[in-house]
Amino acid sequence: MENVKQLIVKEVEKIKVSLTAYRASHTLLEEELSKNEKYIDELVDALAEYKVVWDIIEKEENDIDINDVYEGKTNG
Repeated sequence: MENVKQLIVKEVEKIKVSLTAYRASHTLLEEELSKNEKYIDELVDALAEYKVVWDIIEKEENDIDINDVYEGKTNG
């Protein structure tokens, strides 16, 4: 019976080591995910800023009077 108990102790130790490693890995992955989410938010914000500028440009282009175009006058 002592041999069986020793085998169980060895297996339990292996499991504890694996569990510790997986928990540490999980923590690192959570930290990386948090960084990635922040970076994604920054990219989305940048896209929103470009969209505003794009919309302003399109509005300016649409506001140009066709007669001004023929006369060589534009807003931008």
